[in-house]
Amino acid sequence: MHLYGLHPSIWEVVVLSLTPPKNGIPMAEQAQDYFRNAQVVRVIISSLCAQEFNKVRSVKIAKVIWDTLNEAHEGTDQVREGKT
Repeated sequence: MHLYGLHPSIWEVVVLSLTPPKNGIPMAEQAQDYFRNAQVVRVIISSLCAQEFNKVRSVKIAKVIWDTLNEAHEGTDQVREGKT
């Protein structure tokens, strides 16, 4: 809910990830997505203990950070299906 409080559309960066810019130059809409990604990364990273931080320290994409932490705590889809 904290991410939603920063901006209602910020969660989309975590759910949809980033689209690489064509020719390495982000368009205006992509620039906004990159800004939101930086916000999300900052919030997530600042919320982690040292052990969790070490799992994602070199990752710069919010969705990848989220997915990595989610898998570390809840397992893969196959693991979750096997538990039920």
